[in-house]
Amino acid sequence: MPSQEDIDKVWNKARAVRGEDSNKVRQDPYGNKIRRDQFGGRGSQSWEIDHIKPESKGGSDHLRNLQAMQTKKNRELGDSTRKRTRHK
Repeated sequence: MPSQEDIDKVWNKARAVRGEDSNKVRQDPYGNKIRRDQFGGRGSQSWEIDHIKPESKGGSDHLRNLQAMQTKKNRELGDSTRKRTRHK
């Protein structure tokens, strides 16, 4: 389980949504809205920390390789290296 500090750092990399409180709602790289309080959940706006380059393919846990991703989308992509990234 990632530390609260790591969760916060990854959350802060996600794109803010116009008209929404960026402390509560952001977007993943695919434009899916995610809610800060739904980290690790299963709802439509839940999210988890995604490895841009999967660990199974040599990716690291360094912040540069991590991004916030809607849970459903992350599960759909699995270990694909064909992921979008969008950093601030």
